[in-house]
Amino acid sequence: VNIESIKNISSRHGRKLANSLIRTIAMLLQDELKGREIMGRITSYRFAILAEHKSKEAYEELAKNLSDELKEGPVYPIIVKFGIYEQAGLGEGIASMHDKAEFALSTIQGKYNTNICFYDEKLRKRQEEEQNIIDNMESALANNEFEVYFQPKHGKDTGKTEGAEALVRWNSPKFGDRKSVV
Repeated sequence: VNIESIKNISSRHGRKLANSLIRTIAMLLQDELKGREIMGRITSYRFAILAEHKSKEAYEELAKNLSDELKEGPVYPIIVKFGIYEQAGLGEGIASMHDKAEFALSTIQGKYNTNICFYDEKLRKRQEEEQNIIDNMESALANNEFEVYFQPKHGKDTGKTEGAEALVRWNSPKFGDRKSVV
């Protein structure tokens, strides 16, 4: 669970109010999570919860209830995001489960129309692709596998070239062609 807007609240309204809101959110989460859950504060504005399996709808209801409660507070909006990993089998370590929930959470940071994301096979594949890119970037640079193409950008009023958009193509013998607009 991440309180995405807490840094902004702290800078605009002071640390005392921000800390009060964090305590309020912790209490609201505890009230909503009655049962055999364990909750802890990971950083100043992040919590981790270990809970028995709930339906997707139950998690969505939790997020909605929390959001509704926070609308009544002294500062609004307070943006709270949930990254959820449902353990596939026994024996998986807490650190691995946390990392997967954290990855799911990272995919919705800054997306104001999404407050909840579940870690699934699609996210796992994306995570692997990103790691493969990172792992192979240095050798790709050393082997001159990148080609850059420039698309001129013209001023709407002047018609003059005022900049360029770059398209980078990675001609990877291992992954094939990959494109990215910079």
